[in-house]
Amino acid sequence: MSVEPGALIVAGEYLAPTPCHALHAVLISSGRRDLTLAIAAAAPDGACVQCLGLIPYGGRIEGLPGRWRLRIFHGEDLVWDAWHDVPPP
Repeated sequence: MSVEPGALIVAGEYLAPTPCHALHAVLISSGRRDLTLAIAAAAPDGACVQCLGLIPYGGRIEGLPGRWRLRIFHGEDLVWDAWHDVPPP
């Protein structure tokens, strides 16, 4: 997690049931400088080797000057909850 002018940079790893799972992310804003990033893993259509997979992800949330709270969920698990001061672009 890092801050750049006008943006939050998100990076992490999601532990999925197999390395073939695909990640899906949804960003939710409550309108009170409060953001929630919900990340979930979807099962593959075909067969996949049966072992745990650590899937990296990254993204950029732009247009956020000011103080913002960001929470990140992996499925039902809260993995990040912090306030960030984002400088203007």
